[in-house]
Amino acid sequence: MTQMETVGPGRALVVPIDLGGEPAAKTGASDARLAHRLLTQLAESLWLPEGLSDEEKLDRIQAAAAALEGLRPRDVLEGMLAAQMVATHSAAMDCLRRAGSPDPGQRSENMRHAGRLLGLYAKQVEVLNRNRGVGHQRVTVEHVRVESGAQAIVGQVNATGRTEKASQ
Repeated sequence: MTQMETVGPGRALVVPIDLGGEPAAKTGASDARLAHRLLTQLAESLWLPEGLSDEEKLDRIQAAAAALEGLRPRDVLEGMLAAQMVATHSAAMDCLRRAGSPDPGQRSENMRHAGRLLGLYAKQVEVLNRNRGVGHQRVTVEHVRVESGAQAIVGQVNATGRTEKASQ
């Protein structure tokens, strides 16, 4: 069990984080020091109001660490991006919570901030998926050379994964 210390207003909070035998499982970082640093940065990015008990703060930090692990980062790059994604999501949700304010000015400002953060989050998801090779791939052939006696198809070809028998 690893412990990390987060410093908040007034005092530090010691958070037990189990990196297990393989820190890469949570953070994508095989180096335990980097894994610890990513988790510390994530914990420090969370909004932990002064009125929360240490138990509630600990619960929020461990939930963020679980969200990071749930993204299953495969390497350091994905670990850093996943930590940013969890922090961005947390900040966006906080803005949405604050948008419930009875003050129309604060509501509008918080909705605007939430919209920007959610847009950033969507871009982060897109980058993560692109890094993992998820999504559609398109191949464009620009130049084709057909030798004498060969055959070529001109037009759009859709691969369906099955073959059709030619009619005789």
